[in-house]
Amino acid sequence: MELATDHGRVPLRYHQGEGRGICVLYPGLHYGVERPFLYFTRKAAHHLGYDLLEVPYQLTALPQGQRGAYLRAVAHSTLAWAAERTERLLLVGKSAGTLVLASQSKPRVAVARVWLTPLLRQAQVRSALQRETRGLLVAGTEDPLAPPQLLEGLRHPGLFVLVLDRTDHSLEQDDPVSTVEGLRRYLETLLPFAQAALA
Repeated sequence: MELATDHGRVPLRYHQGEGRGICVLYPGLHYGVERPFLYFTRKAAHHLGYDLLEVPYQLTALPQGQRGAYLRAVAHSTLAWAAERTERLLLVGKSAGTLVLASQSKPRVAVARVWLTPLLRQAQVRSALQRETRGLLVAGTEDPLAPPQLLEGLRHPGLFVLVLDRTDHSLEQDDPVSTVEGLRRYLETLLPFAQAALA
């Protein structure tokens, strides 16, 4: 399935769940939906009864100068598509996917957002996070794209911030057991957050 936009086609993969809402997954530049934190986000959302919409765009196939316009087209087209089909959305962006979240207009339906390793050096991402009303931000202490001084300035009642110690931009550590422990902390935070978004 694809959506046509003025800036290229947007591929979609839709998985029917219980129809309680739609969870939309926007991957990173080098972090696809099969990678651990997005894979288990998908599993958690499906467990809660969400339908799933994966947006497996291939940003590396585009010239760098065209990526911003393409991501804005992805933001508009996928949000419109999903909002026509549900009253509850869970939007999940990883890294470059958080640029999609930051580019979306206010939908006509209830929405919650998960910002996985947001690109905090981008002013539009910081601005969107400051306006967030129902959001979960997840970052690692060793992520150079989410420096602590920018992260601390974003805390407010509409945004829950989860910081994983000693984790990088992929939310991983050298020790695989510690990486899995961080993933468990994330899921223990995500599940109630995503469940509340269905209320």
